[in-house]
Amino acid sequence: MKIIFLIDATFSERDFVRFGLATFAKNNIEVSLWDFSLLRRDKISKVGFESEVERNKVNRYIFENFKDINHKIKHIDKAFVIDQRSAIFQNYSTCWFQEKGAIIVRLHHSPKVMSIWKPTIKDYFIILQNNTITDGAKKTAKKVFYYFYKILSERNKMDCYDINVSSGSVSQSKNGKFEINSHNFDYDIYLNEKGKKLNSKNYIVFLEDGMVNHPDYQKLGMPSRASDEIYYPLLRSFFDCVEKKIGLEIIVAVHPRLNIDEGMKNKFGERELISGKSSELVKNAKLVLVHNSTSINFAVLWRIPLIVVTTDEIERSLYPQMEILTQILKNTRVNINQSYHDMDFLSIAQEPIPQYNDFIEKIIKINESPIQNSTEILIKGLEKYVQ
Repeated sequence: MKIIFLIDATFSERDFVRFGLATFAKNNIEVSLWDFSLLRRDKISKVGFESEVERNKVNRYIFENFKDINHKIKHIDKAFVIDQRSAIFQNYSTCWFQEKGAIIVRLHHSPKVMSIWKPTIKDYFIILQNNTITDGAKKTAKKVFYYFYKILSERNKMDCYDINVSSGSVSQSKNGKFEINSHNFDYDIYLNEKGKKLNSKNYIVFLEDGMVNHPDYQKLGMPSRASDEIYYPLLRSFFDCVEKKIGLEIIVAVHPRLNIDEGMKNKFGERELISGKSSELVKNAKLVLVHNSTSINFAVLWRIPLIVVTTDEIERSLYPQMEILTQILKNTRVNINQSYHDMDFLSIAQEPIPQYNDFIEKIIKINESPIQNSTEILIKGLEKYVQ
């Protein structure tokens, strides 16, 4: 069995683990990375990103021109191809690889909550208003044009596949393709943590997701979701209030791609900062505070009380993402630009819990999928496909 991942950006040690490349090797499955990064029209900055996985761990081929692809294609027949590229390569789409004999696997190990949002006219009006305040009328008009252009482009985009690997019901195939019922990457981490003992320490955890300085902003030339001088003072005041009312300290689970330094500690009011242990921190927490981090999956899986925190800046830049969370979790969104001192935080944190099972089924794992590592599920599914 041969598996080829198509990539066009950094492939880090974390990706190596998430995609289970060591498990493939253990099962004598040949895995290669075909790298299109030099062929992108838009060049991606790698500043602030994790370093590439060590070359001795993975067979990687970097295409220097499109002719290279035609020379390499003889190795594609009967190979499973998983397209992880973020850019659009119209002449070398999944359909092109399929025509050359590849078996296309559509992988949904990180399904987005946004995929189930059905915005109303009111939602579109709020988004338009937010963009106009932030960017001005002229830039907003360009954004609206690009938005509809992107929708049309996505509809016309060639998307051929033979196998659908789903994580939750929203990502299941609707056209009868061969289905492998799996789960998202966070559920793999959850399974690894499940048997470990609980920590006796009582605390609240905040899932930090780089609203001010996420590496993607620099990589993709995007503006920050919040400004340093407004965001951190608001957050510190809110944390002070929560700690005083509940009687527990807040630990910050820092986004794994951000470096912890003295400057960051100061911004969070000298609170304890921990990186790379979000699942463990959530599992042992009495309460979780979050904006829209994907690590919200851990709060749902561990059934921990949850408060979704927002600001005026976050609402202007991420209204759709914040609104869909409120719709699916049926919770009160706490805007810390507004008065919150009289709020009953413990009561608000209980609101999402009755919706957790539905969230898991739609986004994380359907009931019928096996309870084992997602790479092992994929291997068994691929073996069944070729039988």
